[in-house]
Amino acid sequence: RSNQGTCINQRVLVEEGVLYQVVKSGTYVTGFGAKEICDAYEIRAAIESFLLVRAVPSLTKRDLAALERHCGKMRRAICAMRRAGMSIMTGPPEASFLAEDLAFHRRLLQASGNALAEKIVATHSHQRTLRHVANAWRYHCEILKACRRGDAEDAARWLRRHIASSRRDALLPLGVKP
Repeated sequence: RSNQGTCINQRVLVEEGVLYQVVKSGTYVTGFGAKEICDAYEIRAAIESFLLVRAVPSLTKRDLAALERHCGKMRRAICAMRRAGMSIMTGPPEASFLAEDLAFHRRLLQASGNALAEKIVATHSHQRTLRHVANAWRYHCEILKACRRGDAEDAARWLRRHIASSRRDALLPLGVKP
């Protein structure tokens, strides 16, 4: 509680269930279980796929070129992971992959014209195996192909598959099958 803003933000996070407080002990981060993870991915799939259908008709050549660059940089991060012999993506390859993954999704959300969506859709927080990042890259490429064709429904289908795959991967460490 260094200042009033921190205290207010902390109170909001407690109200939202992200933090919990123990009297005379402190404030702690709430552990998310399988139900919360499934709920979060369900909301993300609904919001992003709905907005993607809206975004596709308004994508410009510049937007499509940017999406292509993001896919290319994601692929390079995967190649760096393989060259380094990593079983779990970490370090610079992970930082690069995550930045490009997020930029890809943000570009599509921006094209939808919904300014609030970026604040609602969260980033990812599970381990990234080679299988996971390769699948994520493939889904991004399929979304991009559908966008290039102007096929909003197909793009949304690929996005829902991508998010469902990420949800399965997020649940694996918990030993839960969705």
